[in-house]
Amino acid sequence: MIANIKDTCDRKEEGPRGKHDDRDQKIKKLEELLKYLVHILERELSVNDLKEKMVIHSKSIEQYFSEPLIKELQSVKNQGDYSRLDISSVFTLLWNFCDGIKPPSRGWDYEPSDDETHVGADIERIRFMWNKYCDDDFEFKHLDEVYNRMKQKYGTVAVLGDDGVRKSPLEDQEKAEGFETVKLKIQSKDNYLPYANLV
Repeated sequence: MIANIKDTCDRKEEGPRGKHDDRDQKIKKLEELLKYLVHILERELSVNDLKEKMVIHSKSIEQYFSEPLIKELQSVKNQGDYSRLDISSVFTLLWNFCDGIKPPSRGWDYEPSDDETHVGADIERIRFMWNKYCDDDFEFKHLDEVYNRMKQKYGTVAVLGDDGVRKSPLEDQEKAEGFETVKLKIQSKDNYLPYANLV
């Protein structure tokens, strides 16, 4: 008897392994989207502008930012330091200090409408996905669309590195473990990413 090969080969793997693979792909894309945010920050906010804005808005910063966040921002000496910032700091800088990034029409902290496809709307969508990820929810409504727009607008340098070559699987595993650590740190603080409206 000949088995019906077509029936088993054309289907996606179902069950626990298939779900795990799908989840891993989503996490990988989200991880890459977070790299795009750092890349956008490096393009939109020079270190001199950061320092100047911290002086101009010092009273609001003291009122709305935590002491560890302020120290973290003060430690930025060059644009390479942005990649060492906690993701909540990256969001905070993108929202408050990057004049070239406009908020979604409903403002920060609200899910943008589906027809908004500008960078600010996608930054807010990434924040929503990050918060869902921190709650172990892997249903990311706009993941593929946002990922494709970021890739189209900014290329692959932010994700692959300057040489355009993906790092080894061992390096990817180490980064994934770091990504999980950040998630656990966020969960332990029960710290969702709010918008700080600086005046």
